[in-house]
Amino acid sequence: MKQVVGMLIVETIARIRREHFIEGKTIKEITRDLKVSRNTVRKVLRSGETSFEYERSIQPRPKLGRWAPELDELLAANAAKYTSLTSIAYAITGTQWSGPRFFGLNDRSRSSARSSEQTNGST
Repeated sequence: MKQVVGMLIVETIARIRREHFIEGKTIKEITRDLKVSRNTVRKVLRSGETSFEYERSIQPRPKLGRWAPELDELLAANAAKYTSLTSIAYAITGTQWSGPRFFGLNDRSRSSARSSEQTNGST
């Protein structure tokens, strides 16, 4: 039986009642098997309801809702300014390097970095 997580459907309610009243399972066993909270199982067992629904009285406001227009403007400006990751790398470093060489993973860049460290360390 495939179940949508986070949604208490009629089949789940029936299964909770069947496992508790007919099969004699404990609340802890039911919560472990069905992956629902103990409070949910208790609520189902104590009530005669076949479905549980609720409506929010106040819809929560998104945390970024207040700044969404400004963020959209900044993202649009950024998208127009940098058309690729290479252009971003160039803006950061001022060089045309990209890929492994940009991160210092190329053998040639490692050897040049070692030689520059040796010359800087010896002076």
